[in-house]
Amino acid sequence: PDTPPAQALARVFTGAPLHVCAGGPADYGPTRGKLDPLIGTRVRQVMHLDLIPGLSPLLLREFGAPARVIPVGAFRAVTGEIASAVTGILEGAALVVGERCSTEAPHAEMVRTAAGRGHHRVVFAPHPASPSRHAAELRAEAERLGVDLTVLDTPVPVEALYEASRPALVVGRSSAALFTASALYGLPVARVGAERLLNGLTPYHHPQRVALVLAEAVRDAAAADDLPGLLSALAFTMRPQVHPSLRADAQRYLMAGAWDRRWFPRGRLTALGLPGGVPRQLASLPRSRVARRAARLVRRAVRG
Repeated sequence: PDTPPAQALARVFTGAPLHVCAGGPADYGPTRGKLDPLIGTRVRQVMHLDLIPGLSPLLLREFGAPARVIPVGAFRAVTGEIASAVTGILEGAALVVGERCSTEAPHAEMVRTAAGRGHHRVVFAPHPASPSRHAAELRAEAERLGVDLTVLDTPVPVEALYEASRPALVVGRSSAALFTASALYGLPVARVGAERLLNGLTPYHHPQRVALVLAEAVRDAAAADDLPGLLSALAFTMRPQVHPSLRADAQRYLMAGAWDRRWFPRGRLTALGLPGGVPRQLASLPRSRVARRAARLVRRAVRG
């Protein structure tokens, strides 16, 4: 709803009610950017696939828009209509789900992961926005690994591939296709590269942060016990001005301690006065010349 084409339509048809379809795990987080209230207040519902059972998207929650789950049967009926065009491609093979990225390094790592798990046939479904030159680089890596690689050149929804023939493994990073494979089709999945991307993701409120954290959290037994709490803490730290009412939930979750330090940087928690940050009375120490000199003396003594 915050992209130019959608906003243009909403502004042309000023009296029309709006229904939003969430696109993937990133939409479980807070609304991106600042949405015009004349648009947000007309949203009647946010429809979404049940990618993470028991978790509802926070998208447009500040406007009171209720979340509604799209029935799995209805979704699979649509993907089944396309499945006849891709029958048999994935039988016994591992499927690598392409991400939208400027280099082929993540996809090469996904192929290596599939090979490392004993799969010698790999099908690569590139993201529509990925440069075509990457396929040649990926084929070279597959040849080096002794993997029989098939690169799909027909843009079809990945779920149609799941419907047509059951892959032995689905490998990806944090795309919606990875979540649908596990939640809607019961397929084995391998998540690769989320940690490195998360470490360098800027700004902090980047919408992909939610997808990357959830991709890691669903396979972490401790974190998976309280995914609603994790999502509330993420939403508040990313957009505190949009969801101020979530502060108490964020404090409760962070106090419990069942979270990874990479998900909530200390500087962010300190700025918001949340558990896990530097206490307010100590926050100025890193900028103190005396404190830095004392730290240098201690390090020299330890080395000595």
